[in-house]
Amino acid sequence: MSTDAERDIDEGITFYNSTGHDVGSYFYRSILVDLQSLTLFSGIHPKRFGFHCMPAKRFPFAIYYAVSNDIVYV
Repeated sequence: MSTDAERDIDEGITFYNSTGHDVGSYFYRSILVDLQSLTLFSGIHPKRFGFHCMPAKRFPFAIYYAVSNDIVYV
């Protein structure tokens, strides 16, 4: 996972924790499940800006990734 992707996730955690409802950990776990789904579904999502774009299932968040030689780059 790229450092940009890690930073985006960290910023999401911070944002959701700042709402006062402490949902940052739920956001993180949800994104991890979405990322794990790429092992089965990588490459099927439409491309935006030259990358595949998978919307997160539970939050308004998108995961951009590329596939090369059966390796997924987030």
